[in-house]
Amino acid sequence: MEVEGVRLHVHDEGNGQPIVFLHGGVLWGEDFKEASALAVRQGYRALAFDRPGYGYSGRFRKGKTTPRDQARLLHDVLHKLGAERPLLVALSWSGILG
Repeated sequence: MEVEGVRLHVHDEGNGQPIVFLHGGVLWGEDFKEASALAVRQGYRALAFDRPGYGYSGRFRKGKTTPRDQARLLHDVLHKLGAERPLLVALSWSGILG
């Protein structure tokens, strides 16, 4: 998906209440592959993102970005995907986004 000129990679599968998996540090959305599969088997919709600058996602065009910038981007993507009132699973650095 593209929001604010930033291409964000998201693995999106399943139906039901959305669970959003946010990686920390130098990880990426693929690190939640097994957790996403488990969530889907339990009847949830699993969304695992590569945060901007990680994995298959692009970077912001301006220099350094803040957690607030990333949170805004994530909010906009979730809105576009129709992921209402998601449960958030935030690892490490992404805790501030949650």
